[in-house]
Amino acid sequence: MPHVKGDPLDGRGYATFNSMIGRSKAMRHVFEMTLRIATSDSTVLITGESGTGKELIARTIHDRSRRAEQPFVAVNCGAIPDDLLENELFGHVKGAFTGAQQSRSGRFVTAREGTIFLDEIGEISPRLQAKLLRVLQEREFNPLGSDVARRTHARFVAATNRDLREAIPAGQFREDLYYRLAILSLELPPLRDRREDIPLLVGHFLKRFSRDHRRTIDRAAMERLQAYDWPGNVREMENLIERLITLNDHREFHVHDLPEFDGYMKPDRGRQPPPPEPHHLHRTNAAARPRLPHAAPVGHLQRRLNRRRRTPGRAGSRHGAAVAGFTRAGPAAPVALYPPRGYFQGHGLDTRPRRADVDHPAPRGGRGVGAPGHAGRAGGGPGQRPQGAVAGEP
Repeated sequence: MPHVKGDPLDGRGYATFNSMIGRSKAMRHVFEMTLRIATSDSTVLITGESGTGKELIARTIHDRSRRAEQPFVAVNCGAIPDDLLENELFGHVKGAFTGAQQSRSGRFVTAREGTIFLDEIGEISPRLQAKLLRVLQEREFNPLGSDVARRTHARFVAATNRDLREAIPAGQFREDLYYRLAILSLELPPLRDRREDIPLLVGHFLKRFSRDHRRTIDRAAMERLQAYDWPGNVREMENLIERLITLNDHREFHVHDLPEFDGYMKPDRGRQPPPPEPHHLHRTNAAARPRLPHAAPVGHLQRRLNRRRRTPGRAGSRHGAAVAGFTRAGPAAPVALYPPRGYFQGHGLDTRPRRADVDHPAPRGGRGVGAPGHAGRAGGGPGQRPQGAVAGEP
């Protein structure tokens, strides 16, 4: 019986098995089960996430079996439409359908006494599942358009990344077909459940893709790879190492060489500054105070201050007055609601009262421009203010 090459047979501390490498307990169990299954002719169901190596295990079962000299025929059931898949598996005779100019043998025939690998078996339709069940039970089938049954002597190995036991209650997979396929079952662990195998796999792919076999990876980058969850499993790692070797010329890879896609392997390029905080949190000094235009009316400022004063927990706060653009003398002093004397004149603001047109005196005895006692007339009589004076100023 063939054996697994590795520790303790060669003292390296890990096992190599038909290009599969691992030292974890889970992978050692997979290797042992693969060798046991290879000695049998029973149907096998291999389960596991995408990229875990299901087809590689199927080929290993074929290579280690007595059928190794016969063909290994792989069919991806999820990549072929249902009607074409039936023709691909069963074949057809001449005239079976429009365009069938000659007979064609299906995969059940071309596999002869070898192994036929049905990948993504969970994607086939219920109608085709019923026909496949008959093939597994009776070992015979009818090509399309033929009434003559033909026999197959191939071994069936199926694989899926779905949980077929959950698909049975939903009516997506036949229960009798599941038990017919799972006479022998083997589940492959995802890469995140055997992180101790990651350094071995990285070294294996570095040697595989580099010409001089001198490419290495530093400890920080290796720790980043071991901390990654690898949703694409071994296939994703293989693609990553091939990309690193293709796009970089240096012999040792570092953290900054790792791709930055999706953020999980993004290297640390220094801490980014925190986002700016809103000014109303704790910026009360004059430098951070929001600047208001000089011509902003007092009413606008007071409304803004009132909103601040109505904020829960902030009534009468010094910060509210600071945001509004004013100051106050002390805790008990009222907030100033008007600017100091000469504020508007110093900024070029015209605060004079609106006047009626000179040619149109005010109706009903009202005084027009230039009338005695008009508030806007310069040098008026007693009690009159000079032109340009602000209401409330002496």
